[in-house]
Amino acid sequence: MKTLFAFSLFVVMMLPAAHCAAGTSVDPQRASVLLNPSFDGENIIIDVTGQSGSYRLISAVFPDALVESPIDMVQEVDLNFDGCKDLLVSLGCDENNDEHCDAFMWDSAMHRFVRLEAFSALKNPTVSGKRFCIMSLERHAGTIRESCYVLQGTQLHCVQTEENDYESWVIGNHSDPADSVEVYLADDAGDYTNIRNSPGGKSIYRLEHSMPYCMRIFNPTNGWWQIDTDLIYEADDYMMEVVLSGSTTGYWIHHTVVGVSTRNYDPMWRIGLRGEPDGDSPVTHWLAPEALLHPIDVRGGWVKAVTADGKHTGWIAPYWLCSNPLTTCP
Repeated sequence: MKTLFAFSLFVVMMLPAAHCAAGTSVDPQRASVLLNPSFDGENIIIDVTGQSGSYRLISAVFPDALVESPIDMVQEVDLNFDGCKDLLVSLGCDENNDEHCDAFMWDSAMHRFVRLEAFSALKNPTVSGKRFCIMSLERHAGTIRESCYVLQGTQLHCVQTEENDYESWVIGNHSDPADSVEVYLADDAGDYTNIRNSPGGKSIYRLEHSMPYCMRIFNPTNGWWQIDTDLIYEADDYMMEVVLSGSTTGYWIHHTVVGVSTRNYDPMWRIGLRGEPDGDSPVTHWLAPEALLHPIDVRGGWVKAVTADGKHTGWIAPYWLCSNPLTTCP
């Protein structure tokens, strides 16, 4: 049983910051920074050397934290997805065996790392390239709570919390399907949309535009998708199943007439298309809130899509896609 709580905190745009922007060169001063982590028995000490000078970062680890190598305690990750690597420093685990970290964000205007004061309160933090946020995992008896945090300037804001019972979370009921995409009919031309018996083949069925439709598609082939006949329905209050007929070779629809909307309903939550189906791949295009995308491929749990104007193509995680044309998705 899963409960989803969406928090719309501030209807404001992301604060402009002097950071590395996607699609531009990485700050050369950040690229040339040298890190020298050490451990004095109580603290992780990072001596930072760069073009703007040298300074020291200090993080106090938890008592009895295992520090085999101070280098292993420091990760270079992009916390705010601006293209510049920031720092995560493991502080070890508390009495409940939850891991905590210090975080230092690179500030290109100051040419140094800035400490994020509230970060160490997060439990079991990880950076999710799929969700464009910092995930925090908390365990409460039989439930698992996953929270998404985004950075606005140097402040952390929780924008979504998702709870699962432990068993469902362990077996992965919250994961995204890797070989199909759920979409809605996004065809404004004419009175109906043709369904064909093969990619570019004969028209054998029509979906009338008097009704919104949702469907699952798979097997992308030269710009065409095969429709899963087990999941195509009228997206009104009654959600009536559509029974396709007239073909023995499958039912196909072109990618330009199906769509998904992005779930970045709060404008402070920036998401974008990536160059490759990987959370570490650079963002090639930032998306406006609730942008319409046309899927063209699917690979390993990622969807390749083109923007409605046809100008930008890239990969996005299904987590961010809403296949309901009538309402927002949780």
